[in-house]
Amino acid sequence: MSQSIGGAYSQEWTDHNNSDPGLEQIPDWVKQVVSWWSEDAISDHEFANGLGFLIKEKVIEVDTRIVFGTTNQEILQTKDMEINVDENIEIPDLIRNSAKWYISGEIPEEHFLGGVEHLINENIISFGEKSEFDYEKIQDRIIPNASPVYLKNNQNIEFSVDIIEKIIDGEKIRMFGYNNQSPGPMLIANQGDSITINLKNNLDIPTTTHWHGLRLDYKNDGVPHLTQEPIQPGETFQYTLKFPDTGIYVYHPHVRTEMQVDMGLYGNILVQDKNKDYQNFQIPLVLDDVMINEKML
Repeated sequence: MSQSIGGAYSQEWTDHNNSDPGLEQIPDWVKQVVSWWSEDAISDHEFANGLGFLIKEKVIEVDTRIVFGTTNQEILQTKDMEINVDENIEIPDLIRNSAKWYISGEIPEEHFLGGVEHLINENIISFGEKSEFDYEKIQDRIIPNASPVYLKNNQNIEFSVDIIEKIIDGEKIRMFGYNNQSPGPMLIANQGDSITINLKNNLDIPTTTHWHGLRLDYKNDGVPHLTQEPIQPGETFQYTLKFPDTGIYVYHPHVRTEMQVDMGLYGNILVQDKNKDYQNFQIPLVLDDVMINEKML
C-alpha cells in the first residue's frame, strides 16, 4: 500500500468585500429558516432547496461567477434556471457551524453567505442542466471525512491509535487510524490555548505521534529514543500541546513513519485566530491515494 499526502490547506470560500452584492441584508424570516436547519429541524435537502429558491428569486444574492465562468462583474441571472439538489445531499459540518455562529451573532452575514457561495461553486446546489458525471460509480470508493474535534483551553482528552477496517471498492482492508478514523480527526484549537492528550496505543506494534509544525516543548515532539521511548502496545503516553501560532498542521507517527502513515495514521490540526470576525471561511482539505494489490493489501 502506498499513499501520498498533499497536505492540508485552507481555501477561502468567498471573495466578499464591502461593495459585494452578496452583502444585501438577509431578511429575518430567512434567518429563522437558517436557525431551524442549524438545529436539525429541517433536512439538508430541504434547506439546500430553500437556498436555491432564495438565490433564484434574488431574495439573497451571492457571487455565482466562479461556477458559471462569467468574467464580467454582473451576477448571473438564475431566475429562469432549474434548481438541482441531490436527494441525498450532506452539507459540510463547517457550514452548519457557520450557520449557528451567524444566528448567534459570532460571525457577520457576509461570512455565512461565503459558505452559501461554496455550496454553489462546488455544485452542491446548481442551476440549469445537471452534470453528466456519474458520481454514483465512485461513491463506494470514497472514505468518509473524519469528524473534527473542537478543543477547549486546558482540556484533557483521550486519544487512541487503532487497527481499523475500511471498505474500498467493496473489499475490506486492514488499516490503522487515530480514534478509529483515517484520516484522523481534524483537531481544531484556538491560538494561545494548551491541551493534554492521553494517547493509547491499540496497535500490535510500537508507535509515537509527532505534531508536525507546532512549536512545543521537545518532550512532546514524539521522536522515538530521543524525546521519548516508543509507546508499546497497550501503553499510554501523555502529550501536552500548545498552539502559539495560527495555521494548519499535520500529526503522524515517528516509528516506521513510512509504513504507519501509509497504513492510515495521519491527521491535521487547525489553529484558529480567537478573533472570529477577522477570519474568512476556509475548508481544510486532505488529499490521499491508496494503492492496493489483488489481495487487497
